[in-house]
Amino acid sequence: MRAFFKLIVAFSLLAGCGVNTDSPVYPISSLLAIGAPTLVNLEPVASTDPDVAPYFKVSYFVTNQEDEFIGYNLYVSKVLLSSEAIITGTAGSPYLPDGLDPTFRHTKDEASTLSTDLKTETISYFKPPPSPESFQYCRVYYFALRAVLLNGQYSQPGPQLSACITDANFCPTSNDCN
Repeated sequence: MRAFFKLIVAFSLLAGCGVNTDSPVYPISSLLAIGAPTLVNLEPVASTDPDVAPYFKVSYFVTNQEDEFIGYNLYVSKVLLSSEAIITGTAGSPYLPDGLDPTFRHTKDEASTLSTDLKTETISYFKPPPSPESFQYCRVYYFALRAVLLNGQYSQPGPQLSACITDANFCPTSNDCN
């Protein structure tokens, strides 16, 4: 009888192993690709007023519809960046004027590509406060967006756009804009 009881207990323990609990080891969202955002337009603005520093206006659509989507991080650089440099952080930190991640806060409910829903943001500095660094004339700047999720995941960087603050005709011949 004891041997039979031990056999039943052993069999029930083995039969219970490997039962699917219907809960994955990792959240499903960590296995899904996050859509890379795209900048639509990059407009340099150079004022004729000497007291006003040059700046850029960046335009984009909110296209991410992931449940934990919280916005986009903007990356600004003086050199063309590889996707790997942005992903690994060797390209520097994202542009965070308020010191908070992400640069532009949005929700999945704002996702739209209607022309009336185009978002345009002013980027006043190459490096944001607390130690701001202004944009320089006759210099090319590169901009890229990256989607941010609440769980700490980031998308691949979107395609980069570049522009020079001034028309190349007004710059010396040996500069970035020519």
